[in-house]
Amino acid sequence: MKCLISPKLKQYDHRKYSQQWLNQLTQRYAYHALMTQAPLQGFTVEQEETLEDGTIRVVLAKWV
Repeated sequence: MKCLISPKLKQYDHRKYSQQWLNQLTQRYAYHALMTQAPLQGFTVEQEETLEDGTIRVVLAKWV
């Protein structure tokens, strides 16, 4: 899943917010998009964990 942000908005955010803040925002957006879209496409969450560095690891499964 790719997050598309307009160049103007991205430049503005870099001036106003830190890169760490933008990374966390992107991670949260991707997580919520995944959790919303996965069930709609027949996937179930098999495993979910947050690693020491803040990475969220999600394992999905789909029975065919």
